[in-house]
Order: sequence, then structure tokens, then C-alpha cells
Amino acid sequence: LYVSPERCAMPAFQQFVRSLGVKMLAIDEAHCISQWGHDFRPEYGLLGYFREAIGNPTTAALTATATEDVRADIIRLLHLTEPAIFVTGFDRPN
Repeated sequence: LYVSPERCAMPAFQQFVRSLGVKMLAIDEAHCISQWGHDFRPEYGLLGYFREAIGNPTTAALTATATEDVRADIIRLLHLTEPAIFVTGFDRPN
């Protein structure tokens, strides 16, 4: 199921997703939670509450452009505890 953060902010949608028993939540462009979420798309900043509302499934926050500060924001705003962090670099010679 692929949805926008704006839809995730809707209580009826949260209830529906919770009823599905979602085991994994993947957030693409997760840097928006920190970097742009405050002004551009504030619902990105609410995804931690969505995560809680649907039962705290295993969560993957994916981005290619997160600085250390942005990664810390992602962890804090998604309410993650002891996350595994993978950074492979930004150089893409192709």
C-alpha cells in the first residue's frame, strides 16, 4: 500500500491501516521529516504519530540525502528506539 503522508494524518485512515495488521512501514524521502516537513509538507513530521496509531510496526526510513542532524531528527520524530542506521555514501559515479 503506497500512500501520502497527508493521508496518514487522517484518523479514519489510521484506523483502517491498524485493522490491516501492518508489519512494516517504509517511509520514502524520509529527510522530509526533518528538512522540509516543517514548512513544505508538515504531515511528514506527524508520521511518528501515525506509526504509533497503527501499532508501531518495524519501520524503514529511506533517504539518500540525510546529514547526521537530519538522521537524528528522523529517529526522534518517528519515535524510534535503537534503530539500525545504514549509510553507504552519496557518490554515484553512474
